[in-house]
Amino acid sequence: MKIQDLEGRAYERAMDWMMQGATDHEWWDFVYKDITTAGGLMGIDVREIYFTLNPTDVGLEGDYYYEKGSVKAIKAEFPLDRTLHSIASDLQDIQKRNFYQLVTIFQSSNRGTSTRVGEVERDDEYAEPTDDAEDAVEEALQDFVGWAGHLLDKEYEYITSEGTLIENADANEYEFDEDGNIE
Repeated sequence: MKIQDLEGRAYERAMDWMMQGATDHEWWDFVYKDITTAGGLMGIDVREIYFTLNPTDVGLEGDYYYEKGSVKAIKAEFPLDRTLHSIASDLQDIQKRNFYQLVTIFQSSNRGTSTRVGEVERDDEYAEPTDDAEDAVEEALQDFVGWAGHLLDKEYEYITSEGTLIENADANEYEFDEDGNIE
């Protein structure tokens, strides 16, 4: 019988089986691609992405540098994502105040609640960054980490939602016995 024809414990058992199938592969690959693409367009070279089973517990490691045309590129690639537009604009604003020369490394905590930024420097060895540079870059990178966590969370919620699991069971023509076991 189809999954939606089951009731009670049988339905729960079948849904648990579907949930395992939904998460037993690297479902996050496409999300990682979006994160690294968005980052690259803004000069955020993401080297590492990690998260725990709760996808909002995300951490990123990488480098940040000025990327010319980042705001325009982000708006072209992610036209509806106002959060990314804002992050790109914030990074461009601080870069402008520093003659587009800021560079740093960063690492966010696994919970995505804090981002440690290495020393924010300017490419020009004779010039110092503005007083607000480190805080501004750190805040923008923290916003980017939050955006990445939100993206992972949305994908996880989608692939594990009841509607998606039922849709996948139907699409694969899975049949279950009266106890909710796959036949």
